[in-house]
Amino acid sequence: MLVTKALLTAVLLSTNAAGARERAVDLSAGVQVESVRDDLLVPLTFSGPGLSLSAGLRLPLGPGTLLTRLGFGFSVVFDRLGFFGGALRYGVDGTWLMPLGANVDLGLTLALDTRVNYFYRWDDAHSYWLGSQWLGPAVRVHRPLGAMQLSVLAQAAAIGFVGRPPALRFVKQEGVDRFAYYFSTPYLDERFVAVDQLQLVRLEATLTTASGWALLVQLRATATRVSAPTFALGASVGVSRALSW
Repeated sequence: MLVTKALLTAVLLSTNAAGARERAVDLSAGVQVESVRDDLLVPLTFSGPGLSLSAGLRLPLGPGTLLTRLGFGFSVVFDRLGFFGGALRYGVDGTWLMPLGANVDLGLTLALDTRVNYFYRWDDAHSYWLGSQWLGPAVRVHRPLGAMQLSVLAQAAAIGFVGRPPALRFVKQEGVDRFAYYFSTPYLDERFVAVDQLQLVRLEATLTTASGWALLVQLRATATRVSAPTFALGASVGVSRALSW
């Protein structure tokens, strides 16, 4: 009996390891809900729906697995007074995971994670951003669920750099009508931060079928007091299609 259990355990471990070391690429699209607030402008929370897109790549790297993801989302948000604005988020990250057992992987995430909010009715001359690059721990739990595979990935920021607007804005009119503005300005005047100044956690759950189609659910929470208190909460639900080789 002990020998049989040992053989079964070895088979399960080798099967999971082989699956984890497959190369795969995926594309996903879905809907999202975002809630944002930036006390640098006004102490009001803006919330609203939007769209999200992402692309991922999984590769074996050394004794572990490298997961990379590029994400983009945009929501139209409203405050309780009915004033609207736009909440843009984009980022790219790489997560390297080492197996700790049959169903648990542990590793590190290096990420660029950026948000730019434009509250037109309150300030049509400036945007309010939170640009960050961070490094932190990651853990993934995965297991079969009937004929499907469930994977849950959790990530958190430990140290990094944060860019925020200055408390005093001396430029009367910023280039909010230029596309490049939203991808360069958030990284000006960055400062080094640790977990006491930047709180950022992400949770991603994927339920994958044998054909490669998957349901992707993402939860996000970010907060900092750099310049002024600001936070962003978000949730996305989408459909993903993966191709492996």
